[in-house]
Amino acid sequence: MAKRTRYPLLLSGVVINFLMGVMYGWGILLAPLEGFLDLPRSALSIVPGIGLTCFTLGVYVHDPIARRMSPSVLAPLVVMAAGAGHFLFFLLPGYMSLLLGPGVIFGTAAGIGYGLSIAYAQAACRKNKGLAVGIVVASFAASGMALSAVAVTTGISQAQIPNLFGILALIYLVVSPLLWKLPNTEDARIDQNWKDPAGSRIAMGKPFLGFGIAFFAFCYIGLMVMSHGVAILRELGAADHLSVLAPFVLNSGYLVGALLGGVFVERSSPKMAPMIGLSVLLLGLLALNAGFPVGVWIVAILVLGVGFGSTVTMFVTLLAYRYGSANAGFLFGRLNVGYGLAGLTAPSITGLLYDFGGSYRLPILAGTTFGALGLFALVASRSSNKATVSEAAGESISPAVHDTEKTKETRQITGANRNE
Repeated sequence: MAKRTRYPLLLSGVVINFLMGVMYGWGILLAPLEGFLDLPRSALSIVPGIGLTCFTLGVYVHDPIARRMSPSVLAPLVVMAAGAGHFLFFLLPGYMSLLLGPGVIFGTAAGIGYGLSIAYAQAACRKNKGLAVGIVVASFAASGMALSAVAVTTGISQAQIPNLFGILALIYLVVSPLLWKLPNTEDARIDQNWKDPAGSRIAMGKPFLGFGIAFFAFCYIGLMVMSHGVAILRELGAADHLSVLAPFVLNSGYLVGALLGGVFVERSSPKMAPMIGLSVLLLGLLALNAGFPVGVWIVAILVLGVGFGSTVTMFVTLLAYRYGSANAGFLFGRLNVGYGLAGLTAPSITGLLYDFGGSYRLPILAGTTFGALGLFALVASRSSNKATVSEAAGESISPAVHDTEKTKETRQITGANRNE
């Protein structure tokens, strides 16, 4: 297939993920929604929790759905469903429509679209999968930043809330037909003869369990800082005009990490990459200490953003390297359960520990503990990695995974199992 047909495929992934990334801009809508619906913040906070749960479910099921539907149908359908979720609240503004529309419908569509975008990125670039996945994941974060910038520039009043959801719905519905022709069917199609080869056994094995614990640790630390970063800087003594920069600094680092996480796996040792990434996160947490000057705290937030942003691209690339591209989507759906668990626990546990101790020392200690547990899990799982890679290679590793120079070991393993 000519290379030129793969660029539209990558563009499709970027467009889909950018549209779904408005999920990261939920925080700016909280206060206007609170006034518009005349509801307490605790009730409104249930909506992003439901959305995150449905997002996790969508990522979990995206792989089997993508194997049963043509990409030229699935891509626009997912975007239309996301738009329908927003349109429901625009049409019938109320708490129940908010839960069902932007919560359940959009959350599920966003999760399927997120997984689909990553699959497109891997199919589009045979040799630079890490960079391609990084570009797609970065577009997800860029969307939330763009929505925040628009909100800060124009302001969002209570009366404008339904119209904002209507505008978002219109954008989705206008873009969705354009995706009918963008994905090239032959390049984008996931192997539909796949019958769950080594995937289920891998997901039950010790090495993958180690990845799962580490993935949760990455997400817990990142989401803890994302939800409480401003308050942490204020408690440390940063001025208000500096502490409010925490979300922007964190998301800036997130973009850098998303772009470089997969590349880092390809250019370094895949065994060491997640350990190094988790160590960077732990260093960032330890730097959030009152004994350091404010400049160190800002740099720490940036470093935490880089580490958190690298999570998805690093692990997706690592899964493709270890277990083959044929299993990567299936396994990432399972791995992403850790993101859902972290999303449900990190903000709430951090708040509870803050209320209990009266400071952020206990929450930071908890994050450090989870990070150390993730490192231990990675070290403990290394002894089983070689056998698992050999088992997966003998049955299901796609030839596409061999395109990078870093797969010499996998070539040796697979050489005896197939005629190239």
